[in-house]
Amino acid sequence: MREASTVEAQKARLKNNFSLWGLETFDVPGDNNCQFHAVSDQLSQNGVKGWDGLQLRCKVCEWLADAGDKVMDESGIGERTALQDACGVPGEKWGEYVNEMRQHDTTWGDEATLLAIATLFEAEVVVVSSISEDCVRTITPPEHWRVPVRIRIFVGHYHEYHYTSCRVAGSFLA
Repeated sequence: MREASTVEAQKARLKNNFSLWGLETFDVPGDNNCQFHAVSDQLSQNGVKGWDGLQLRCKVCEWLADAGDKVMDESGIGERTALQDACGVPGEKWGEYVNEMRQHDTTWGDEATLLAIATLFEAEVVVVSSISEDCVRTITPPEHWRVPVRIRIFVGHYHEYHYTSCRVAGSFLA
C-alpha cells in the first residue's frame, strides 16, 4: 500500500512540476520502452514524424555502439572522460551495455540514451522529474561536439518508475 501512495505522490508532484512549464502529462505505455515512446511523441510534436519507440531505440543503440569513446569534455583539466566513462561502464563492457540497452520490452532508457537522442535529433531534452519540487534536468550534447540545438523535447519522469510525454496545458481534445 505504501508503494501505491508513493507513486501517487510522485504523479501529483510531476503534475505540479509540469504545470510550472505550462504543460500537462500525456501518458505513454509502461512497457519498459516508455522513455522511447515519450520521445517519439515529442519528436512528432516537433514535426519529426515517423519514429516509434522501437525504431528510436534501435537508432539510439546504433549511435551508442559507435560513440563509447566520444570525448565528453575538452577542458584539459584532469583525465580525458569518454562517454563510456561518464556512464560508469568500463570500455571492455561498453558492448554489453549497448546490447542490454537493445533489449526492447526489458531495459529502461537512461541518461545516455537521452544524450544520444539530443545528439541525433539536434535537441535540448528537458526532463521534468517528480523527484522534488521543480526538479528539471536539461540534456544537450557537449558544446565541443558542435551539435546545433534546433528543437526542445520535454519528457516527464516519475522517479524510478516511468517516463511520460506532455502537451501544452489546455490543448487536450475533449
